Amino acid sequence: MYLTGKQMGLMAKIMQAFAESHNEQEIREIVGDLVMQLLQAQFYASFVWQPENDAFGQSVQINMDPSNISQYLNYFQFNDPITPLMKRYEVAVRATDVLKHEELRKTEFFHDFLFKDGLYWGVNLYAWHQGNNLGDMRIWRDHRRENFSEDDLRILDMIQPAFISALARARNHSGMSKATPSLITKLSPR
Repeated sequence: MYLTGKQMGLMAKIMQAFAESHNEQEIREIVGDLVMQLLQAQFYASFVWQPENDAFGQSVQINMDPSNISQYLNYFQFNDPITPLMKRYEVAVRATDVLKHEELRKTEFFHDFLFKDGLYWGVNLYAWHQGNNLGDMRIWRDHRRENFSEDDLRILDMIQPAFISALARARNHSGMSKATPSLITKLSPR
């Protein structure tokens, strides 16, 4: 795999964003824009799996209609033929790796959700940490571009450990911030 100078610069910016102090949503937003540039994609969405609701939530989207994302959260995630299969992977996975594109194009999910925003070729990356899904990246190209390559998958696999670490650190920091006030209230004025 060969990375151009521009790709190397974007990888450096992505790693810098992972190293900085951001909350979980900020990480998914900032890195989403950079990953789209890196992979020459036009669309990005990111969600967090919420096992207590058995559903995805906390959406982030770039170049996608917010009302379409709302439809995903309310309906299409429960009628999604690819994401439950893709979510099982601990590496980057293309939509076409779990369902032939010809079959995907026959679904309501494709016509009434994906294609509304122009999403045609997709790749997902999940941040699994100690059995928990901390978030994901869903990167899409339109029909005028080619499907994601094996090199694109390898690039995502290279950034995955830093993605997981950044989200885990942000979640731990958030949990500590919430715990600190209750500890302080237990202390006496003295």
